[in-house]
Amino acid sequence: MNKILTLALSASLVALAIAPAASASAQETFAVTVKYSDLNIASPEGAKTLYQRITKGAEQGCGEQPEFRDLAAHGVWRSCVKDAVDHAVRRLNAPMVTALNGGRGSVAPIQLAQAR
Repeated sequence: MNKILTLALSASLVALAIAPAASASAQETFAVTVKYSDLNIASPEGAKTLYQRITKGAEQGCGEQPEFRDLAAHGVWRSCVKDAVDHAVRRLNAPMVTALNGGRGSVAPIQLAQAR
């Protein structure tokens, strides 16, 4: 089975924090393909490798990392990466990868009843 995950996200342009002349409503959409047919994502090693690939793909899609001195631009970039990773993990719906993402990307459990 050919396993491919595409990171797709509509995120604020990192350039907005760098170039104030840009429109504040400008958005950029990107898609990055992350292949994982070579991995067993039910194993800790496979899940960790896929999570690293997803993170690298998100970093590539969000553009070049701004210098840390530019706090505003760096914050926008980190937010873009986090949102892209969260989105990809949610779409993947793999418990071990979700756990590596701190549980972000999973649907919150619904409590149907409470014991008395």
